[in-house]
Amino acid sequence: MKQLFLQFGDSNFIRAFFDPIVHELNKKEQAGSVIVIQPHRSGRVKELQNQSNLYTLVLRGNSKTGRIDRKEIINCISESINPYVDYKSFSELYKRDDLRFIISDDKSDKCHAEPNEQITAKPPENIAGKIALFLFKRFKHFKGNSDKGMILLPCEDTGNNGELLKNSVIKTAKYWCLGEGFLKWLNTSCFFLSTVCDRMVTGFPFGEAERIKREMGYSDRLILEAEPFYRWVIKGPKKLAKEIPFIKPYLNVLYTDDISYYYEIREKIYKETLTFVYLLKTLLNAKNFSEICNNRIYSKFIKNMVFHEILPSVKEVGEKHIKDSENIIERLNNPYIGDGKSFVLINGSISPARDFLETVRQYMANTGRAPVHLIFSFALRIYFCSKDKYVKDLASKDVFVRFLNKMWKVAGKSTKGIQLMSRKIIDSKLVWEHEDTKDIKVIGRLLQLFIINLTRFGPGKSIERIILRKKGRE
Repeated sequence: MKQLFLQFGDSNFIRAFFDPIVHELNKKEQAGSVIVIQPHRSGRVKELQNQSNLYTLVLRGNSKTGRIDRKEIINCISESINPYVDYKSFSELYKRDDLRFIISDDKSDKCHAEPNEQITAKPPENIAGKIALFLFKRFKHFKGNSDKGMILLPCEDTGNNGELLKNSVIKTAKYWCLGEGFLKWLNTSCFFLSTVCDRMVTGFPFGEAERIKREMGYSDRLILEAEPFYRWVIKGPKKLAKEIPFIKPYLNVLYTDDISYYYEIREKIYKETLTFVYLLKTLLNAKNFSEICNNRIYSKFIKNMVFHEILPSVKEVGEKHIKDSENIIERLNNPYIGDGKSFVLINGSISPARDFLETVRQYMANTGRAPVHLIFSFALRIYFCSKDKYVKDLASKDVFVRFLNKMWKVAGKSTKGIQLMSRKIIDSKLVWEHEDTKDIKVIGRLLQLFIINLTRFGPGKSIERIILRKKGRE
């Protein structure tokens, strides 16, 4: 089988998202195998090599036909390389004639950092540098042949990830002074396509590893657990459509010239709802996500937030929005997401989505009212940060959490302290960029009220008060 895919990334997510897609594709068409490059000094390549590049994916969750609990060995990886240990193998990959696609998944803070090292680094530290080095060597080896360019499909969780990766690679090429000929080849023969990736991956099933091991009859240090649902949306020109091998009726991969809808759904609805359910489950010490989603009061709150506040902030809401929103709520009602697994889903961050304030403002502009449920969801984030035992791990990678946790230590839990803290949060550009407007003042008053209620009554009673008050007004 030809080696078609060069994958810069060995994270749980990419191995539970992209590699299973290739695995399914190869069942039908034998399209090609994956070469995995460990992106950082610490990684999973040694374990992959010890297991002959095989690992088990456990899919667990709900579907239209009932609950799914299925295990499958993913066998699409033909080679895995740690460039920090075996630089020679990595440095010669450019010669591989079959390679056509580059997939990246960089979870580091330096994903798109400014270049600061030379091309002689063995290897360059960030993924953009590794990709720039590979592409330059390929350009030289094949004498600038346009047919030997690459199609790049970044899976990083950012908007316009294709453009971001392209800009990083070009900046690196310019920093290294690789010449106008190479830059022209990058722009005309390589295609950096933005994508939106969607799948809940909970990672290694720590609490059930021994049971699963007994069921499988073998040990697997790389076993992964994920939900059955996935969706990959790729933005690209029509001329490339025939080259993308994943556009098949049996794969949930979409190819389009506009991914803004899918990005908006993920950022506005999926992330906000996921974070709310995670926070509530943790604070109430619930067994799993289903315990929250099946609760009459909490379920009502979630639906009110999604259908009556987030969707009204979206332009031209259609049946597609409603269907996707219903699907997100159903996915979160997953009895298998519990214990520490849910922490993985939020990627170690509970900061509001970048467009959270814009969603709130748009709702207020459209309706003339404040989105009570969304503002309470924000208050719940703030209240969560008062709990040292929950935010210890989060604080290491989330400046938002560190800021709020410090604020709580100063404010204490007195009404006066909370009022002062609320004003400082509203004024902080660390939380959101804004001007001093009427909307901000309304948001601030509600935020203050909800934080006080959470401190006095706890999350459950506070949510119940909102739902019952709303019901009384109907």
